[in-house]
Amino acid sequence: MYLSLFIRCSARSAVAEVTGEIDLSSGPWLQESLLSFLRTSETRLLADLSDVTFIDCSGLRMLLATCQRAELQDCSLRLPRCRARSCGSPS
Repeated sequence: MYLSLFIRCSARSAVAEVTGEIDLSSGPWLQESLLSFLRTSETRLLADLSDVTFIDCSGLRMLLATCQRAELQDCSLRLPRCRARSCGSPS
C-alpha cells in the first residue's frame, strides 16, 4: 500500500495532491496531515484526489470527518476531484 501527500500553496488557497490508497491504515495519517496543515494556515485547502487509486468506507468517513473538523476550526477543506473508479470499484 502506498499513500503520499504533496501540498501546493498560493496566496488564497492550497491544493493537497493525494496519491495512492486511502483505507483504514493510511486514513489516520492523511487526516492528521491535512488537519495539521489547516491549523497552521489560514487558507482554503482543496484535496485533489484524482490520483487516488482506491478508497474504502473508512477512507470516505475520514474525509468527511476531516471536512467537518476543518469547519469547526474556521477552515475549509473541499474535495473537487473525486473519480468514481477510486471509490472502491474495480479499474
